[in-house]
Amino acid sequence: MRAAQVIRPAQDMVIEVNQGRLVRIDRAASIIFVANSAIAEVAVNSPRVIFVFAKKPGVTTLYAVDHNENVVANIRIVVTHELAELQRALKSVIPQAGVREQSRATPSSEN
Repeated sequence: MRAAQVIRPAQDMVIEVNQGRLVRIDRAASIIFVANSAIAEVAVNSPRVIFVFAKKPGVTTLYAVDHNENVVANIRIVVTHELAELQRALKSVIPQAGVREQSRATPSSEN
């Protein structure tokens, strides 16, 4: 598992379905939640360490608020399909093919 990632307020996090990410925020939060719990869920390990688990493709937002109701973090979570497994499968079947896959939930670099 990766080391805890420091996410700055208003920063995006891209994560594949069925994967988890440990996130460390700069300031302690008293309330932490996601806007759409069908897409991702959170487990609070401590006031500054949050575990995010991706449930299904889509986009949601994680909010963390301190005891004075100030927003500590506002993190856009983009959950993509399991593209790493698809890449491995495609390369095993067609090693030289320059196939590039992209989840529809992934922000396109063309937009």
